[in-house]
Amino acid sequence: MSHAVIIPIYCENKNTIHLCNELQELGAEYIVVVNDGLNPHSEYFNELTSIGCHIVSLRNNNGKGASLKAGIRYAHDNLYNVTGYITCDADGQHTANDVMKISRMLDLRNGSLILGKRDYKKSKMPLNIRIGNRLSSAYFKVITGKSCSDTQTGLRGIPAFLYDTVMKTKGNRFDFEMNFLTKCADMRIPFYFVNIIADCSNCSSNFRLIKDTYLIYRTPLRFATASLGCTAIDLILFTVFAYILPSHMFFN
Repeated sequence: MSHAVIIPIYCENKNTIHLCNELQELGAEYIVVVNDGLNPHSEYFNELTSIGCHIVSLRNNNGKGASLKAGIRYAHDNLYNVTGYITCDADGQHTANDVMKISRMLDLRNGSLILGKRDYKKSKMPLNIRIGNRLSSAYFKVITGKSCSDTQTGLRGIPAFLYDTVMKTKGNRFDFEMNFLTKCADMRIPFYFVNIIADCSNCSSNFRLIKDTYLIYRTPLRFATASLGCTAIDLILFTVFAYILPSHMFFN
């Protein structure tokens, strides 16, 4: 089966060129690099093109979510017989071997969302990332009832039947990934986890701590609030009717 590896880029990073070279050597069929607002005529993108990457250029910096959707849309519309999409970060934390592990698992479990689960013991992850991910996973469990041990992983295998879901998911920045996970949980899409080794020690990011954190949790929190609100209204109405109406209407 054919999978498209989608790599969004917001700054020129030699790690991406190294990753794409390794992916080609390991047999990745399609690599789609999304240029999020950089000069598309630079030597950097010329080198990626020479490797065999498909380049999708956005005029302005639109954010990670917008870049992922643009790359997946390009693969869906222009590449032959694509049966899944693999999203991968460009900052060097994901290895080509782990990307190919996700690809193989997409073939075996094409009805599932495949998530690269970072190994805390082997991966180079700063303490703040570990704590943030554990809190995020606990929060996800509360609002969806579904376990996800790594909600913040950028290495994901998305089967092609979820294309419309991807396109309809709101969010153009980091909030897209959490919104998409929440949608898949609501749709009862199975999650399958693949252990990966990530190196986050030197990762750069355009993550805006306060604004992007708010965006990430805004949508799922809205769902949770609506659910709690409906429950509260049901309890209030039951209490009111139980007080007003004769008791024999409730108890025989």
